[in-house]
Amino acid sequence: MVKSDYIPDAIELQGAPDLFLYELRMFRVAMDALTTPSVQGNTTLSNVVLEAALIHARNLYDFFLSKKSPKDNIIAGHFVSNADGTPWKSSKLTFIASCKGDINKALSHLTYTRVKFKPTWNLNLIRGNIEDAYTEFLDLFPIAERHKWET
Repeated sequence: MVKSDYIPDAIELQGAPDLFLYELRMFRVAMDALTTPSVQGNTTLSNVVLEAALIHARNLYDFFLSKKSPKDNIIAGHFVSNADGTPWKSSKLTFIASCKGDINKALSHLTYTRVKFKPTWNLNLIRGNIEDAYTEFLDLFPIAERHKWET
């Protein structure tokens, strides 16, 4: 059985920007916290903050790159589309696309891969990809409508 795309109702569409902005804020706060001495000096706290940053990056990746929403996932394509009317997806997440599987294996699932897998994360590239996708997304809105999506 083929699942059809989820079609959000008006209340869901209205609430989506706040949830998106929450994800973006939490990603940015976690990324900034990773550079503070109090976090860098505590391995456990550093791991907690790193995992939070990566999980929020993964959520934002899904928002920006999903063309279909078979579940009730909020995706950018619910709000902006390409010139041909198809749901929009970002072209700016090339690095994150290459490490999403690593994020899943290292953080989202308890796997045997983690026994031997010791990833190193290029946080500057991850942050740059997210920020570039966000700018790309905002630029699709008329200026009068951007405020709902701006931090």
